[in-house]
Amino acid sequence: PFLAVVDSDASLYVYSVKEDQTSCEKYLNIIRQKSSQPKAPRISWCPYVPEGDLSPVHLLALIIDNRVEVINLTVIKAEIDQTEISFEELHGIEGALVSIEMDSAVTAAKLSPDSSALVVGTTSGKAYFYIVDDTSLKLAQDFTPVPNHFVEDIVFFDNLTTNHQDCYWKYAAISSDNGRRVSIFDCDNWELVAKLRFEA
Repeated sequence: PFLAVVDSDASLYVYSVKEDQTSCEKYLNIIRQKSSQPKAPRISWCPYVPEGDLSPVHLLALIIDNRVEVINLTVIKAEIDQTEISFEELHGIEGALVSIEMDSAVTAAKLSPDSSALVVGTTSGKAYFYIVDDTSLKLAQDFTPVPNHFVEDIVFFDNLTTNHQDCYWKYAAISSDNGRRVSIFDCDNWELVAKLRFEA
């Protein structure tokens, strides 16, 4: 397993947790220049479940204001034989970094466990569903999940005990209104399946 930490400069520190789970060692640090001061960067990382006998792919999404950066740790580690790299150097490694700018601040982002899909919510109230491939993010659909509210969190209802892809990102729950509203969607067409509202 891995542990990832992001600091206020959006530098990323990834550690490999040892089998006994009592200690960890540096796996990869991605360092940014101190001059950039993004507002409260966040990490979104889903446990990866590989298809069949394929090697694992370790993707994570870094949320910085109105931008989402999808970083492929597996590609970076295959390209460099070191544990530290500057953010600028990622641009020279094909497939290491894919970045998207949104029209408004990003409130939530979630990767699917097979690393093939990304959902991004923004303060505009819209959500964007992307297909992830090696070098790009392809917008498949955008929609407004909960009118007059923005997406606070997204949870895919995935069965992580199986490695059959047809079990992944079929349904998702989207929370809004400080967690008081939960909407469940069919991810094939993003149709509303059910909704819950919790009264205080």
